[in-house]
Amino acid sequence: MYNQSTSQITQKEKLYLEDQLSQEQVCLSKCNQYLNQVQNPQVRNCIEDIRSSCEQKVNFISERLNQAGFPQNQSQRPHYY
Repeated sequence: MYNQSTSQITQKEKLYLEDQLSQEQVCLSKCNQYLNQVQNPQVRNCIEDIRSSCEQKVNFISERLNQAGFPQNQSQRPHYY
């Protein structure tokens, strides 16, 4: 998926990417919430790994949507930092 050209995407693909982006943003938000609650270092490391993966996916999908001419409204993105 990461090596394919995404300069042109169909409306259906756009909707799929926006849905996936939304799900990754929810995952990212939950990881941040859990990081504030967890004390165990091993569990924190696990959550941080998941958070990093979600963040990479959010950035990748957002970039691809922007490249295809579907910029994402920053105000609609949840605050996860």
